[in-house]
Amino acid sequence: MINALKTPSFFRPASRPSSPGPAPPSRPDSAVNFERVARPLNKLSSLSALRRPSPAPMHKEATPAGTLVQDGSYMEMLSLKLSESVSKALAQPTGPATAAEQLNGRRPIPPGRGTTLGNLIAGEIKAAQDSPHLLRAIYRTLQRPLSVLMTNLSGSLMPLLTSPAFLSPPAPNASVPNPNPTQVHALSIAQFSAELIRVFDDIGLAQETDTRGDGLKHIREGLVSFINRTVQPLIAGVKSELNPMLDSL
Repeated sequence: MINALKTPSFFRPASRPSSPGPAPPSRPDSAVNFERVARPLNKLSSLSALRRPSPAPMHKEATPAGTLVQDGSYMEMLSLKLSESVSKALAQPTGPATAAEQLNGRRPIPPGRGTTLGNLIAGEIKAAQDSPHLLRAIYRTLQRPLSVLMTNLSGSLMPLLTSPAFLSPPAPNASVPNPNPTQVHALSIAQFSAELIRVFDDIGLAQETDTRGDGLKHIREGLVSFINRTVQPLIAGVKSELNPMLDSL
């Protein structure tokens, strides 16, 4: 037993055959197969380094035009964008108001909002110049938000023009050199209309010779009417004040 404990079987080295077994027959592609198994990651990394990344698909705003018009996704987004822009153009400005511009708790339309709205419309039209189908769809989409704009402008301007304060005084004079709040609000609508028309003129939209946006001509005519109905009475008031002075000279 003591001898058995001195040399336990689990301390003995594992026996091995006296001669190695016959080697398997060598194959020509054994080295290649071994290299494939031994270095798969190196091969994959080298291939990934040589492989070019696939280019991202280019985004085309108006391609294809038929799909955009048929599925309505682009036109729906454009309609919402235009409606939101019209609402922002007519929204009340923030900040303190002066007594000379405040009327019934409201302030006039700030300068530049007509230009901002016009530039938005012009940008969408210019982007679709190469797609006649999309361009016609944009003209149709413009009808509703611009009609809402005209209705709101008319609803704000008509009470101002019929107010006795609009022509009181009929023109600035030494005692009242600045327009009263009613005149300021009416003039702000006229200025907004003039800014929008100016942008339309820059892109040749809704003019007499323009056959692209036939449905937008009444929008332009309405804007011109707002300007004339506001400015002409004030010009007439100025003339009535100046004519007696000129006659006395």
